[in-house]
Amino acid sequence: MPNRTGSTTGYVYDPLFLKHTLPHHPESAERLTGIISRLQAENLMDTLQKIPARPAKSEELAAVHSQEHIHRVQEISKSGGGMLDPDTYANAHTYSAAVFAAGSLVELTLSVLEGKINNGFALVRPPGHHATRTQAMGFCIFNNVAAAAEAARLSGKLERVAIV
Repeated sequence: MPNRTGSTTGYVYDPLFLKHTLPHHPESAERLTGIISRLQAENLMDTLQKIPARPAKSEELAAVHSQEHIHRVQEISKSGGGMLDPDTYANAHTYSAAVFAAGSLVELTLSVLEGKINNGFALVRPPGHHATRTQAMGFCIFNNVAAAAEAARLSGKLERVAIV
């Protein structure tokens, strides 16, 4: 493990995440704005290290998702949006936001492994832990957690990853 001195907590966020939204849906931008507002009200944002948000590389998404799934999300988003499953929506910004959410969690995870931060949290949307290799589900477009775990494994800094 990397040598860590001090106790630095990192976070990743981008306003793009707020553009993935659908009025009256339980997974909405207000969930994220509420967290950010609370962190700001408690003067915690300045105590955290911001990790730059970035899009997932095509190989990072392809490591955990089929090309058909990636293309389907891209096309539905490009056409203005629609339902990907009974619970999971897309709008015109969803594909971009989802690619940034996945890449941002990868970046945050690698920052921990490289010793830049001790720990971190991802203020990202759409969420990403229910999606399968071939299907969006449970409000999740891509599986950000699986992409980050695979990037961590491929980094060579660890042998196995447990997702709890």
